[in-house]
Amino acid sequence: MKKEVFLIVFLFLVSLVIRLDNIAARTVFLGDQGVIVSELREALRQGKLPDTGQTHSNGIRLGPVMYYLFAIPYIVSGNNPIGIAVFIALLNAASVVLLFFIGEKMFGEKPAYAVSFLY
Repeated sequence: MKKEVFLIVFLFLVSLVIRLDNIAARTVFLGDQGVIVSELREALRQGKLPDTGQTHSNGIRLGPVMYYLFAIPYIVSGNNPIGIAVFIALLNAASVVLLFFIGEKMFGEKPAYAVSFLY
């Protein structure tokens, strides 16, 4: 049991290091990312989060959940857009652990480790 917990924690930490290594230099705010940050910045200046999300390429507006999700790390990071990228990296590292647990239930322990380390 201790070995399994150690390997899962190691898996999470390796995943986190890979995703957070030099994240500020690798984050590019083009297109959607830039629009999200600028709209979120304006919404927080006005004191009101948007009621609708971004406009999709076919004219449909997405829901505002994305802004609600990104507002907390944006505020916690001191209005730094890199805070959102770090938050996404944390979620992505957590998804590696989740992938391990799903793979373990479906295929067993060894394939779960293999798939998780590859992801």
